[in-house]
Amino acid sequence: MITSHCSSGRISPLGRDSRMHAKSGFTLIELLVVISIIAILIALLLPALAAARQEADSVLCLSNVRQMALGAIEFTQDHQGLFQPDTDTNVVTAYVDPSHQLFAYRSTSSGTDLLDWASALIPYMGGSGNQNFVGMATSGNPGSYYAPGTYPKVFLCPSDPTLNDTWPGYALINNVLNPSSTPPGNPGDGTFSYYPVSYGVNADICSIVDPKNGNDFNQGSTMDVANGPAGVGGGQPLGCRLARVLSPSTTLLFADCGTRPTQPEAVPGAALNYNDGLYYTTNYDVYAGIPGSFPTNTINTLEGVALTPWLRDRIPIAGNLMPSNINASPQQPQNTMDRHGDHINVSFCDGHAEAVNVSEFGNVNISPYGR
Repeated sequence: MITSHCSSGRISPLGRDSRMHAKSGFTLIELLVVISIIAILIALLLPALAAARQEADSVLCLSNVRQMALGAIEFTQDHQGLFQPDTDTNVVTAYVDPSHQLFAYRSTSSGTDLLDWASALIPYMGGSGNQNFVGMATSGNPGSYYAPGTYPKVFLCPSDPTLNDTWPGYALINNVLNPSSTPPGNPGDGTFSYYPVSYGVNADICSIVDPKNGNDFNQGSTMDVANGPAGVGGGQPLGCRLARVLSPSTTLLFADCGTRPTQPEAVPGAALNYNDGLYYTTNYDVYAGIPGSFPTNTINTLEGVALTPWLRDRIPIAGNLMPSNINASPQQPQNTMDRHGDHINVSFCDGHAEAVNVSEFGNVNISPYGR
């Protein structure tokens, strides 16, 4: 055997037995143990990562509703203290604004129509004055609805389960185009088209009083606001006046809203009763039969909405977390479209926003006339 010697007289490694060069590696058992440990770590970490993602989405959603409230308040500063109405354009122009001076409008082939309440906020949230949801819907190719990136993401909750649908969002109902016209291919719920908005506005504040017919929300649909002054159809809405909200810091302006599919309580003709509509209201909840175990002022609050069968299903919290349906025996099914677990995000008429737990619904006013 050939060996080499170094100056110290020791044998060089070059001369070691070739058996010293045998390769080492993991055995099958060792690999299985490592894989098992990795699987256990993944199982432990995934729930924490999912919870962190849900919390991050909720924080972004809370920021969205806060921005909407601040934008709406800025809108009132430019429009004589008035919010943009959610009422049908024909009612608004007939009784409140025939000269089109008080609110935001869009040009149409037949004249000028009132902008929907969400589109009116776009210029106050980084968009341009010529953008609106109807225009963005009809300018894209049929079947695509909105060209990628053309609609403001601030109107969409990142936890909204409809985000990946071809037609994301819910029904704006008034002052937009619905299935009988355009946008092409958007069936909505069969009556109203869907637009990429995840948040509802307080219709008790932002509806206009129709002194003749009581059609305060849209033509053919009366409205009864809890504690509102008596009108043709019942308690009158506030007529968009921010200064007349009795308790701005506790009165909802915008919040997570809308579920699909349409529930049986969505009676045709009663547009405010549709659970896939983007509106909060106390509409006729005085007749819900809320038991005496609840405070008498419950009808004015979000808790009253949650206890009223024809209003509750618009709240995107799973039915098992909602207050019981006290009118039905057996209980009627409630929605399963959950966004943030046991709370929704709400912005108020003073511009601040909070995550509101189900147990706190009774502290949130929907009626602007207070408690």
